[in-house]
Amino acid sequence: MEITVLLEPQQGHRYRASSGPPLATEAEGTSREEALGNLRAQIEHKIRSGAELLTLEVGPPVHPWQRFAGTLQDDPLSEAWVQAMAEYRTSIDNDPHTP
Repeated sequence: MEITVLLEPQQGHRYRASSGPPLATEAEGTSREEALGNLRAQIEHKIRSGAELLTLEVGPPVHPWQRFAGTLQDDPLSEAWVQAMAEYRTSIDNDPHTP
């Protein structure tokens, strides 16, 4: 997982590393690497303690077939398939033995 971190120099040759929500955490160190390492350790501790990063879908539910909409557009095979279905439907409609 990668997160965006703000690294700032502080007075006294120190550095502060901080992350934003949902992992809002700050750590300091005497070098850039130490500050980042301390921040990493704090975030890893949160995750080991049971914290989870999840995504949540909100809004109206998406129809399960919606992701397929338009996938056959401009496909020559699908055009032939639609034509074959239309011809079959016409033959069924014109068949006197079909109820």
